[in-house]
Amino acid sequence: LNRRGFFNNAKKQCKIARRNHLHLHFLFMDIDDLKDINDKYGHEEGDEALINTSLILNKNFRSSDIISRIGGDEFVVMSMESPETTVEKLSTRLKKKLAAYNADSSKPYKLALSMGLASYNPKTDCNIDELVASADKMMYKQKNNNSS
Repeated sequence: LNRRGFFNNAKKQCKIARRNHLHLHFLFMDIDDLKDINDKYGHEEGDEALINTSLILNKNFRSSDIISRIGGDEFVVMSMESPETTVEKLSTRLKKKLAAYNADSSKPYKLALSMGLASYNPKTDCNIDELVASADKMMYKQKNNNSS
């Protein structure tokens, strides 16, 4: 989905989560060093990095999860709470999928994602913009910690 599709679907999921007293998890991520990939290997290779990232995300998450590229090299995933969807399990599983992709890839670079996480508690109002902004802020904090 694109940004608009994400927000339209996310609003509906928030209503369902609130009605059924379920938590939602938001993962906000961007591709590390996409500018370097574009500069060193060309924009076609940068496009392939975006495509391969979206394929990895689609393989990692359930069909009921909302996966979207919301701009440039930024992606967001919204996942409804279930026994197998703790935030830790989601991010750990995604890191394993990325590692497996990189191990099998003949690309001259490694795909890496910086991630930020946020959760919606059904006891509060669901504000998608605030949840995405919170996950985005955490992602940049992780990115800054990784570059230090």
